[in-house]
Amino acid sequence: MKIIALGDIHGRDCWKDIVTKHPDADKYVFLGDYVSTHEDISSEVQCINLRNILDFKTANPDKVVLLRGNHDMQHLKYSWAECSGYDIR
Repeated sequence: MKIIALGDIHGRDCWKDIVTKHPDADKYVFLGDYVSTHEDISSEVQCINLRNILDFKTANPDKVVLLRGNHDMQHLKYSWAECSGYDIR
C-alpha cells in the first residue's frame, strides 16, 4: 500500500504537485494545519486552497484522509490550541 503524507499545508498549494507526481497512491493523508501561514499568502488564497483540498476529498472519499492540526484547532477557538501565525478571520 502506497501512502502519501502531506503535512503543514499552511495555505500553500504544493500538495497539488505531490498528488500529481503520485497519482497511484492508495491513500493521501493530510496532517492538518491547512491555514494560518507565516508566508505572504492572503486569507482569500488560503481559503481557496482549503476549498481545493476539500474538493479533492469529496472526489476521492476513500483515498483522502483529512486530519486536524493544532493551527486548525486554534481557529475552532480551543484556548489550549493557541498558535502563532496568520489568522484568516
